[in-house]
Amino acid sequence: RVFDLSQIYYLIDAVFSSKTIDSAQTNELIDRLFYFYPKLKEKLYLKNTIKHNTNRGKNYSDVFYNISIVNEAIDKKKKIRFKYFNDYSDKEQQEKEYIANPFFTYTSNGVYFAVLGFGKEKLYHYKLYMMKDLEMINENAQEFNELSISNNFNLTDYIKEHYYAFSGDVIVATIKMSGKESFVKNAVCEWFGEDVEIKLCDDGYIFSCKAVKEFIICWVLQYAKHATLLT
Repeated sequence: RVFDLSQIYYLIDAVFSSKTIDSAQTNELIDRLFYFYPKLKEKLYLKNTIKHNTNRGKNYSDVFYNISIVNEAIDKKKKIRFKYFNDYSDKEQQEKEYIANPFFTYTSNGVYFAVLGFGKEKLYHYKLYMMKDLEMINENAQEFNELSISNNFNLTDYIKEHYYAFSGDVIVATIKMSGKESFVKNAVCEWFGEDVEIKLCDDGYIFSCKAVKEFIICWVLQYAKHATLLT
């Protein structure tokens, strides 16, 4: 078999956890995964899961097309043109056009992003399902090594530091946490990696991490009863 049973379960859960595709697209992908294990569709676990996850009302019909176009533009080193809005955007926003240099795509918290550049200074994150009238244009894109941040750039570190796709300057923060050692280590390493040094202090643990300031604030609020931002 192409996949074993545990891998099929993992892929099905990954599809259901995506915030980028709608109900119809979810069910289509799941049906294709069922091809490898036809009897799996009858299992009670999947019946309950499907029932729980088919309440998405948004229409994200362009998302797979957008993924294809952005990655094709990246491969061919061409610029893209698009509009960017959602159901709540005003008319001015809906009519605004963007021309950008596409560099890479990634997922964060169940949402698919394109990372784009408009100059030589910064990278910007755009949700692929909000990109409308997307097309690749016959204009050479900027090379990534022309960006000011390209020196010693590490994609894995960049994604880790920009979780939830926050843009902005990366800072070094010092955070104090309370709770059992296993809880603290799990909470810290799950988000900031295994290489973070966690030190014991009088009333808890202290560690330092690198990330965008807005994400660090959100992370501390998430663990409000246990986390305190020191610097």
